[in-house]
Amino acid sequence: MVGNSVNHRFFNEKGIKMQTKRESLKENVELNLIDICWKLLMQWRPIIVFSLLMALAVSGLKYYKDAAAYKTSVQTVKEQKTEKTSYTEKDIKKLQDKLSDTELNAVETAVFNQRKILTDQKYLNSSILMQIDSQNKHVVCIDYYISGAKPKFSELLCRSFSSRFYDRDTLKKISKTMNEDINSDDLQKVMGELIDVNYTGTTQSDSMAKGNGYQVTTEVYPVITVSVVLPSDTDSAAVVKAVNVSMKSISKDLNKTVGKHQLNVLESYDKYTVDNDLKDTQNRVKDEILTSQSNNATAIESFTDDQKSLYNAEILNLKDEMGIDATETKNSSDKGLTSASSTSEKESTSASSESDTTSAKESGSDTNSKSDTASGDKSGSTSASDDSLTSLSAEKPSFSKKYCAVGFIGGLFIYIVCYILIIALRHRVNSGDDLADVTNLRKFGEYHKYTYTGFARFIWSKRIYNYYYRRYLSLEETSKYAADGIKASLTLMRNDAETSATVSDTVTILSLDTFTQNAQKYVSEVSKALTSTGITVVQSELTIAHLLTDATAVKTLGTVVLTITENQTNYNELDEFFGIVEEYKIPVMGYVYVG
Repeated sequence: MVGNSVNHRFFNEKGIKMQTKRESLKENVELNLIDICWKLLMQWRPIIVFSLLMALAVSGLKYYKDAAAYKTSVQTVKEQKTEKTSYTEKDIKKLQDKLSDTELNAVETAVFNQRKILTDQKYLNSSILMQIDSQNKHVVCIDYYISGAKPKFSELLCRSFSSRFYDRDTLKKISKTMNEDINSDDLQKVMGELIDVNYTGTTQSDSMAKGNGYQVTTEVYPVITVSVVLPSDTDSAAVVKAVNVSMKSISKDLNKTVGKHQLNVLESYDKYTVDNDLKDTQNRVKDEILTSQSNNATAIESFTDDQKSLYNAEILNLKDEMGIDATETKNSSDKGLTSASSTSEKESTSASSESDTTSAKESGSDTNSKSDTASGDKSGSTSASDDSLTSLSAEKPSFSKKYCAVGFIGGLFIYIVCYILIIALRHRVNSGDDLADVTNLRKFGEYHKYTYTGFARFIWSKRIYNYYYRRYLSLEETSKYAADGIKASLTLMRNDAETSATVSDTVTILSLDTFTQNAQKYVSEVSKALTSTGITVVQSELTIAHLLTDATAVKTLGTVVLTITENQTNYNELDEFFGIVEEYKIPVMGYVYVG
């Protein structure tokens, strides 16, 4: 009879008989969302733990994936760095032999132009002067004059001071005061742009007595001015000190080699100027590089695959020859050069990668040579990119707060959904009012007592449990309330002409499940209260199987009060039960609920 539509005979809250044709109970039960929310709140500890585990799982999975990607990226970079960085003359010759004279001339022209571009880029990267703010150029000047020297040696001394000041050792001392990391090969060129040494003459007149008058003598003292352009955040006092030390050292040496003299400091001062000539020079250098890059990229786009292979090979050798690596190339953009054509160059280089390998294979070299050429072509293609050898495509892995939050919220959602699904699919009475809502049966009483132990005690919060069920915690009060309701309904049924014939003097408090400890206590107290009023009470545990096979047991039930146990009483069994009592015309007064 499970799932079939049946006519159930039961009584409403006033004990009046009602005939209701209804479908199976489980199809009509609506979830009590308020009750579910409270029970979820009771489970706050496992919810938090599960959500934290989900947060760790999601963030851990993201970390694992990022770590794997990072490891792969690192390995790729390592492999790139170990690849071939130059081509042999033999490799170049094989690539050249595949081209016509016209094609070869076009490649050599492009290589020549690229050499100039790389040279200009290297200069732009290394030159401190090119990074100076032309609208606020900071210059420190120190004036010296030479005394005590013979006139014939004056100009020679000035020229000697000027030339000696540009010695590597002197320039190195001054560069250290600027906190600039300058390549030793570029030291003289870079510092030479910042330093200017020139000399002039100054006249000094003296009067001396001679005979009956005075004779005026005039002497010319050479003046040497050392001017140094300072990068930003440079200590000018430190620069002046370094210049003075260097000039004194040079003077000491020139006293021995050129002529006796004294070097005297006239004055030192700072000045800030607007240098439009410098600005024009900076813009001209950058514009020339950009224009050259654009023109060369356009020319390369028209190359055949064989031409691109040769071009990439020669450019790779050229960069190796000039000591240019990916870091230096990258720095060009960091120092203010925006290369509009670098992208085109990269694209053309990348597009030729496959053809490079093919060209190498067709060149007729042995297996090792083929392998070298192919890897070299790949390396050449790679090195055309500004930072392909120095940057990683994946970030260093770290635990993401974002994914932790996503995992935590996802854990909350999963737990709640799973709990609701379990309730819905078990088809068991989950709330004290559920049965009343679908049958109109009267709920005579409800009793709850927190009895969880062990791990279940961790799952269910006692404090929240007792707060939610605070009205149903007193065994004495709830049992008395139930007994009074049962007595009143029984009296109404006896006084009703239609039902009085079917009403038994015995009230059977029936459970379709085994009495739990709480249920046994509650039913016993209700029975005592009813017995004290003269009503005969029978406590009974009868399964559906027993009721279906034992007609005698059914006929002797009397007037029934159901005992509904939370999460234990099944709606399918209740459907069967109501079919049986309808068949035998046994009245069901209502139910008591035990949690």
